[in-house]
Formats: sequence, C-alpha cells, structure tokens
Amino acid sequence: SFPVKPRLKICTFKVEKHGRKIGELLIRTAVEYAISNKLEDEKIKEIYLTTFPEKERLINLIKNFGFENRTVNQRGEEVYIKNLDPEKEKIKNLSASQISKEYWPYFKDSKKVAKFVVPILPKFHEGLFTCYSNRQTRLVEFEGDFIPEGNTIKKAYLTLSKTKKMEPGDILLFYRSRDMQKITTYGVVEKIRKNLEDPDEIQGEVGRRSVFTKTQIEKISKKPTTVILFRHHGHLPNPLKLSKLKKANILKSHPISITEINHESYQKLKTEGNIDADFTVN
Repeated sequence: SFPVKPRLKICTFKVEKHGRKIGELLIRTAVEYAISNKLEDEKIKEIYLTTFPEKERLINLIKNFGFENRTVNQRGEEVYIKNLDPEKEKIKNLSASQISKEYWPYFKDSKKVAKFVVPILPKFHEGLFTCYSNRQTRLVEFEGDFIPEGNTIKKAYLTLSKTKKMEPGDILLFYRSRDMQKITTYGVVEKIRKNLEDPDEIQGEVGRRSVFTKTQIEKISKKPTTVILFRHHGHLPNPLKLSKLKKANILKSHPISITEINHESYQKLKTEGNIDADFTVN
C-alpha cells in the first residue's frame, strides 16, 4: 500500500499509428494537466499507470520520462509511478542529465550548468514546437495526421555551428528569429554528435525527432554537421524580445549561431521570462 496523496491515473489504450510519437505527446499532456490542476486544493504529486509486463514498448517509453516500477497489483499488472514533487535537497547532487531524464520536467540550472541561446528559423520552430501557443494549425492536422517531431519531448537540432563547449545537461534557450525575434522555449541537452557527414548516420541519430527531411539532411551533411539531441522542458510564459534581451545585456545583438551566455544573464532571463523556479534545481 502507498500513503494517501493526490494522484493522477493514466488509463492506457491502444495506439494504432506507431512512429508518430503519440505516446510522448500523451505523456506531456498528462504532466501538463497534473501541474495545472489540483485535487481538493492540493497539488497533484504523482502520476501512475498500470500495465502488464509484456507491454515492452509502453514500458520502455514511460521509463524514459521518469516512471518507476513500484509494485505489482492483484491482477499481475506492474504499477509505474512518476514523482511530480521530488525533494530538491535529495536530487540536487544528481547530474543535470539525470535530473532531466528521471525527473522531467524538472531541470538543473546551477552555475555549473552552461546555458546557450540557439537561433531557429520560424518554419523550423513551428515544426519542432507545435505546442507553442502562437502556432497556426496545419491543414494535415485537421485531416487527422500528426507532426511527429512536434509531438516529441525528445527532439533533435542540426547545426553547422562549431559548438565545442556544449555537453549533456546544458540548457538550450531557443531564439525564434526573423518574425518574432524572441527567446520562446527551453530544453536540456541529452546527447551531442559532432562532425557527422554521413546522411544515413545523421538520420539514424535523429529518427523522427527533427524538422529536417531526408533531402535536407543530405544537403546539410555535405559539411560537418553537429546533431544535438535534447529534451524539451517548456516555453517561457513571457517570451523575451530582442530589444529587452539587449537592454538587459543578455545578448549584444541577434544571434546568428549558437551563443553561450553566463549564469548572471540566465538569471535575468529566468526572472524576466517567468520560468517557473518550482521546476528548477540548483
């Protein structure tokens, strides 16, 4: 038995369209629902689901986002629980990568974690971050199709930028260029592959987590390409315009390549952008 606390149960059901990353979309939706709602005026502290051991596809998916097998019920189903209220003092000594994976959407943003502003074109921003509130819905979505890279929590970013310092656990702050000229979104680096020139190898790394088509990957891979695999953690409730970023000395001008900012600049961005400190560990 478990102590009484507010919990959200996920009911499992069969998904027919595999490969569309619907599972990650549903996990994100469940977590967002739990965070934004209460049960009898108490925060929801855990999410759980039950599944039989042979459901390996589901089990591998949920383990990737912090669900732990805690017991077996009377029907022989394994009970997987995700903790939405970890004790920060107990997890702060974990690596930034561990916290991002095991306690997502929590992430580590201490001084030791590097922070990078990543420019992204509007068309790629719309594909990669379909849940962004200002996005216009595509026709194919009304027809019942999905945009896999938009559904994912784990995403891929391809660049020709020579990023030497970046490592797993670092924070990415996405700057939507041209039309908005704002930092809108943030994530945490999971894996980096540098100097790739084989399009098949790049495709193997990114799968359906990138906005780039096979043809675009073949074109970009003619030069040494860096693949950044990252976890999408959220959007800034208050996206920061370039004018404000310059005024606060966070950026000197619009970024044309990946740009590192110091911890003090990040703290300003965190405050002005209204990133929820409840989900940061430092």
